[in-house]
Amino acid sequence: MNFFKKIFDKGVKSPTSETETITILHFRDRVVERLKEREPSIKIAISDTNAEVIYVEGADGSSGDCNLTNSYKNITLLDGSIQETVDNIVETIIVGVGPQKKVESDNLIPLLRPANYLGKASPELREIISRPFCGELFEICMADMPTTMRSLSDEDINDLKIDDPLFVARENIRQHISNLYSDDSLGFATLYSIENEAHLGPSLILFEEFWDKIDPQYPNGCLIAIPRKDQLFLIDLSDPNAVQNTQYLIQVTFEDDFNLLTAEIYVRRSGKISILNVE
Repeated sequence: MNFFKKIFDKGVKSPTSETETITILHFRDRVVERLKEREPSIKIAISDTNAEVIYVEGADGSSGDCNLTNSYKNITLLDGSIQETVDNIVETIIVGVGPQKKVESDNLIPLLRPANYLGKASPELREIISRPFCGELFEICMADMPTTMRSLSDEDINDLKIDDPLFVARENIRQHISNLYSDDSLGFATLYSIENEAHLGPSLILFEEFWDKIDPQYPNGCLIAIPRKDQLFLIDLSDPNAVQNTQYLIQVTFEDDFNLLTAEIYVRRSGKISILNVE
């Protein structure tokens, strides 16, 4: 995994898993070619000055654009599969310009995000689908759809007829906590996630069931770093270099400028999470 190699040796840059070098322009062309094969009825437009964006229009006139930046970085920085990524993008575009699937209760999940993810939500909707977590982050109920993650609207909530969407969202994730995954190859930090559900990793810290398993490993407490939306790192406070190592981990992640969440460092002591003020 390139991220871990970069932590250990910033001079090492491994090739992609397919041992293929690809430019953003070539990547865009692969997506366009595959989209034409899958759905010839979709109109496609590209820009001579912005290779990261594809403009599409469905047969019914629905239109939009697809920004390839994050997907491209997933390939070049994290050894993602080129063909799998292309296929996923194409599927997302096809679904995006087709009839929209309604949000069901089992699509709801709780994610940690800054307040700007609430967008133009009304105060009433914000009250229902979010609550402050710590620092700049909120716990926000979002819809995990087959090919995209999206915010909830007043219409979604009215259709769902659920009094407490955040409760339902937590219950949807709680059943997956038994599939806990960890990777301690960094040495000074351990990455925690849910098997095959990396985007749910940061949400683990919302659950006492997670801490019941993890707290005994950190009797003196731990630092929490969630620099990316699919990363949850815990660092043992017993390590005298814990803060320095955590700052470095966040710095390296932010240099990649990919799928970022927060540069804040949190600390868990005696069962409580608070923001760490670093002078």
